[in-house]
Amino acid sequence: MRRLLAMMAALLLCTGCGVLPGEERCFALVLSADVNNGLFSVCARVPGYQEAGSYLTLTGEGDTLQAALASLDGRAPMRLDYSQLRLVTFGETLAREGHLTPALTLLLGRADFRYEAALCLTEASPRAVCDAMAPPTGTRLSKSLDALLDARRALGLIPDATAGDAGRLGTRACAVAAALTLPEGGGTPQLEGAWLLNAEGRATARLSGPETQLLSLLSGTFRKGVLTLPEGPVTLTNAAVRVTCEDGWATVRLRLRHGATALTPEGAQAAVTEAVFRLSRTLSSSGCDALGLAREAIRQCPDEAAWAAMDWPARYPTLPWRVSVTVAGP
Repeated sequence: MRRLLAMMAALLLCTGCGVLPGEERCFALVLSADVNNGLFSVCARVPGYQEAGSYLTLTGEGDTLQAALASLDGRAPMRLDYSQLRLVTFGETLAREGHLTPALTLLLGRADFRYEAALCLTEASPRAVCDAMAPPTGTRLSKSLDALLDARRALGLIPDATAGDAGRLGTRACAVAAALTLPEGGGTPQLEGAWLLNAEGRATARLSGPETQLLSLLSGTFRKGVLTLPEGPVTLTNAAVRVTCEDGWATVRLRLRHGATALTPEGAQAAVTEAVFRLSRTLSSSGCDALGLAREAIRQCPDEAAWAAMDWPARYPTLPWRVSVTVAGP
């Protein structure tokens, strides 16, 4: 028992700033970054600490993102900590110019970075994004953002995309990010739609809310709810999907059961099939392997040499699709 107590005491004495008490750290809940004419700007939304429910925006700038983050750290009232991040947003310009992957690599290298933070792209400035972040109900921004993200993901209106997942995909799939917009004249930030990223991590196209629902359906994260189609809404009560890479084809097998709808089962089947083909064309033209066709192909490769011969990433986003949709009524 004495040896155990001595070891525990030694561990406590040897720990560093990673166990600083909460009141000695400044927790960022939202981190937003963009670049304009070579100048990086980054902002963080943090608690005000002087009044319950108050929040303030910290800013930093630099010739590199690393310099901008260092400037941001220097302006924090206490040590800035990223372990409570809920949102990481990047500007459309930053993502289109190819800075997104290096930015994620830099952030994910921090020991305190929260991998589960939602990944978003936006056309708004970092300052505008952070200033708009206030809890519409209650006093905790973290709880408010968690509820918002859970609700939008359950509806399929944003992808289940996190910064950690995007940084770990490598050559197995292309990342997607939720689309964040700010209403004109102010108001609560809106999360709906998705941004497609190519193999280089560049933003190439934006999906609408209904298109994102379909992508979420094919990804297996949206199985129940109202699927919005041009021909009319379809209330899904269950869905099963399988996406494989077979003989040079992307093969999609989709089985749906629906509730009340104005469409006949045949009409729903035709509408869903056409919507899937439209989405496939968007993914192809964007160079985005959002469904991980390359990941499926890896499982069929006997060795690394065979995988290298498959010419990813140029090939898989442009594979032709075969789609089989089975629809059953109530």
